[in-house]
Amino acid sequence: LVGFLAQPCWGRMADQIHSRKRVYLFNKLISTLFLLSLAVVDSSFVHILGIVVAMSVFRSGGILDAYTIDFLGEAHRGMYGTIRLWTAVSWGLGCLTMGYITE
Repeated sequence: LVGFLAQPCWGRMADQIHSRKRVYLFNKLISTLFLLSLAVVDSSFVHILGIVVAMSVFRSGGILDAYTIDFLGEAHRGMYGTIRLWTAVSWGLGCLTMGYITE
């Protein structure tokens, strides 16, 4: 719910400053810092919930999609589906690999 409410705000900010890439990288950096903070926080439910909520505020997948479409331009816009496909495949392989490593 928090991400659902926050993502349009990030999209609006990206439109106002005319830089989807900058907003995406900022959100990715902050979200990653919150993720790394899970390693040092105690295992209290409230602390973990707070970090997860904060991470969801800084999710910006829609901005990355818009940036990708802008980057492709009119001539190569049809390649967007292929890019999304290989993104999903690499995500799945990464999950399998990390599952194997952590086992």
